[in-house]
Amino acid sequence: MTEGMTTEFKREYTDDIKKTIIAFANTRGGEVLIGVEDDGTVIGIPDVDGTMLKVTNAMRDSIKPDITMFLLCEKREMNGKDVVTLDNVIEGKSSYYAIYDAVLAEAKGLKIIPEKCSFVTVSTGEISEYFGISWSADGKTPEYLEALKKDSNIGANVPSILKITVQDCFGNERVIEMNMTVVPNVAK
Repeated sequence: MTEGMTTEFKREYTDDIKKTIIAFANTRGGEVLIGVEDDGTVIGIPDVDGTMLKVTNAMRDSIKPDITMFLLCEKREMNGKDVVTLDNVIEGKSSYYAIYDAVLAEAKGLKIIPEKCSFVTVSTGEISEYFGISWSADGKTPEYLEALKKDSNIGANVPSILKITVQDCFGNERVIEMNMTVVPNVAK
C-alpha cells in the first residue's frame, strides 16, 4: 500500500487534512487514511470515534460549499488495527461539465430533483435566458448546459449560478451551488 494521486496517509488527525480533501475534491477525488504512516505502516488510532467527530466537524465547519454529503468517514480495520478513512471524495469537474450526474448522486444516496434545478443569472436572480440544463431522455440526469439562444450572443461576462437540488434518504433537500460565468462567444 502506497500513497499516490488519490491516496493520502496521515499518522493522526491534523488540520492539514482539510487541504488534502479540498485538493482531492478539485481534482480526481481520493481517499485519506488516518492511522497510517507515510511509508504505509498501519499504526492505528486509539480514539476512533473522537477522530471521526473531529474530521466530520472540521469538514462541515471549514470547507464551503459543504462537502460532507460527498464524503464517507468510517472506521476500517487494517492489519488488526483501527484506522479512520475518508473515502469517496468527489472528483472535481470542469465548470462546463459541473453538473452532478445521477450516478454520482445515487452512489452517495442522493436523488436529484430536476424540477428544483436551475441556471440563474446573478444580477437578476432569474433563470438564465442564455443557458439551461439539458436532461437525459428519462429526465432524471442533468447532462450538460445548453445554449437557449443559439442565434444571439451576450456582450459581456454574465455571472451565473448552477443550482442542483438533491434529496437524501431522509427526505432532506440541499442545493448544490456552483458559481460560473457565461462569457461572450468571440469565435469569428
